[in-house]
Amino acid sequence: MIKSSIPLRESIAPYNFVSLNKIVLERYDSKEKLPRHGIMYRKEEGFYNGYVDYVIEALSPIMVCGENKEFFKNQNNKYAIPASTLRGLIKNNLSILSLSSPVNDIKDTLFLYRALASKNKKLKLQYNETIDISLVNKMPGKVQAGYVYKDVSGKYIIVPAKHIKGKTFYSISESNLRRMNVNSGSIKYMYTKRILDFEVDKTRNKDVERNRWYAYIKGCENRDKYTKPPYSIPISYDIKQLEDGSSKVSKIDSNVNGLGKKGFLLCSGFVPKKSSHYLINEIDKDSEKIELTTEEVRSYKDNLTIKEKKDDPPIKKEKAKFYKLPEEVGEMYAKPIFFAKSDKYTYFGFTPYLRIFYNGSIHDGIPKILKEEVIDYQKALFGFANNEERYKSRLSFMEAEESTGATLDTEKTVILGEPKATCYPDYINQPLNDKKNLLTYNDKGDFTIRGIKQYWIKDEIMDCELNKNTDVNVKFTPLKSKAKFNGRVYFNNLNKDELGLLLWAIKLNEGCKQNIGLAKPFGYGKVQVKDVRLSIENLEEKYRGFTFDFYDDETSKIDEYIDFYKNYVVKKFNCDKIDNYISIREFFIMKTLSLSNEESRYMTLAHPAEFSQGVVLPTALEMGKRKNSIYARGIIKASDDLQKEDTDEKESKNVYDGPAVSEDLLKKLLEKNSSNYRQTSDKNSKKNRKR
Repeated sequence: MIKSSIPLRESIAPYNFVSLNKIVLERYDSKEKLPRHGIMYRKEEGFYNGYVDYVIEALSPIMVCGENKEFFKNQNNKYAIPASTLRGLIKNNLSILSLSSPVNDIKDTLFLYRALASKNKKLKLQYNETIDISLVNKMPGKVQAGYVYKDVSGKYIIVPAKHIKGKTFYSISESNLRRMNVNSGSIKYMYTKRILDFEVDKTRNKDVERNRWYAYIKGCENRDKYTKPPYSIPISYDIKQLEDGSSKVSKIDSNVNGLGKKGFLLCSGFVPKKSSHYLINEIDKDSEKIELTTEEVRSYKDNLTIKEKKDDPPIKKEKAKFYKLPEEVGEMYAKPIFFAKSDKYTYFGFTPYLRIFYNGSIHDGIPKILKEEVIDYQKALFGFANNEERYKSRLSFMEAEESTGATLDTEKTVILGEPKATCYPDYINQPLNDKKNLLTYNDKGDFTIRGIKQYWIKDEIMDCELNKNTDVNVKFTPLKSKAKFNGRVYFNNLNKDELGLLLWAIKLNEGCKQNIGLAKPFGYGKVQVKDVRLSIENLEEKYRGFTFDFYDDETSKIDEYIDFYKNYVVKKFNCDKIDNYISIREFFIMKTLSLSNEESRYMTLAHPAEFSQGVVLPTALEMGKRKNSIYARGIIKASDDLQKEDTDEKESKNVYDGPAVSEDLLKKLLEKNSSNYRQTSDKNSKKNRKR
């Protein structure tokens, strides 16, 4: 188990990013110029047909899932790596090595966020203002309760709950809920009855008393708090008028006809320090209905952290079901929900502290030049389809069958949950490491995403710190290391430069390793491609007689083809040596460096403070410089119209040496930084430091 050495000056992760390019290489300027399918072009015409054989050797235990979470087996009942996995791996490599557009490989998602306890003051203020949380309004003032259902057209409708004394819902502490002695076994209490024994000391400071309360209820937590699913049950209730004109729930009955009013009682599950359940008034059928947009529904579903899977245990299925929008059609299947309206969106969820939409989506963080519709190398080789045009791939991947009789290893257990693109300190370029003012997806027009995510190569398998919540623990049985898989990819009508690129994407550079399959963050699936062989179709031999031996072995020319591609790019696009682009250098840094577990781990749950520090992930190029990688050096100076690398030491602290951001934003941030510095200098000259 990894011991944390906090405080951290920067983020730690088992992954990093290959930076986005500033250009896209347009291989064909129209579909008409692409090689046509169904025509056998000749080698003498500059076109190549044939196949590439290669061997993938596992350098650590490897797991590629098939049915029932077992290692994938092909029709021959042999262990194999599926063709789709290999296609994805080589397509990713080829895209990076050809400066192709990443747009089609990055899903455009509009994320939701909740910033109640964020260290990012700017984001927290934006969140509080959106749903109206203040020192006065502890509960979100703009949030109402209602009921969501699916209509006959497939659209989702929210109907507000009735307003009673100005409220559509009530917050009920678990202490008060227990005192009501509700006769229902459906209520999932988060704490034992000992919670009722706490006595408030009104002579103490409120903050001190609040901390004493949190410490007390921690000792009252139910042992099965993590295994109890959320709940939502129909009830009846009475309310009591208070002296200040407000009201509160006085009685609750599990019999929906037992008391004067009807509604739903619910709780979204245990969270440390949480002690509230919520009562939602009955549906107001006379109120105006709210129709959710397709984008709002899609984004909600995409952002769900708990999703129901067929082979999940029953408890996890219950949790997923609670957060799921109703699938049955009709108002009779409506579920209680919370919502808030803004000028642009309707926010909704199953807790009053809603997750709300960022202003920008992922594609807003991709420079416009990379989003232009061009036929780059990736599209030309792997095919594409859009509203106007379609083109079939000229590559065909075969599954890679295991050839050494590899055997299964012992069963392993890991936690596969990981930070996603919502983790903006890691996934967005941060020009200045100011954890209180980090760029987020709300900074539309200013933020850019870090690039293409890649996992580091690890020195050894890392032991996983398992969670008490066994729902998130995943068990699997990998193949032992040293397993070898024989793969093949067929190609048709490739130009010589395209063949060279394909070979480079398969072979990579000397000493490169890659990751395949499950549990990559823990060191599983480390592989190396070896014994790459090239066979070129000889049309004369093919049609001269009845023989299947019509391929010429051109393995000895593989490096010649790769060099041809590199030189072709320089001449055709009038650019510098492609090896020297930042993105390609970062790619090879990540494929050649082997990091220790301490250098490439997730920030540990054993030290929650690591997550709250808001530190930024260093770039792959920065990691390469520290490790003295040859790919971290600027071998050939780039020209003015492409990415530049300053290999000299930076003398000024205000020189930003990270990925590209807008000049206006950088200037604004640096001016702000300098202004803060001047103010600090005036107050305390002893703390002067050069900016």
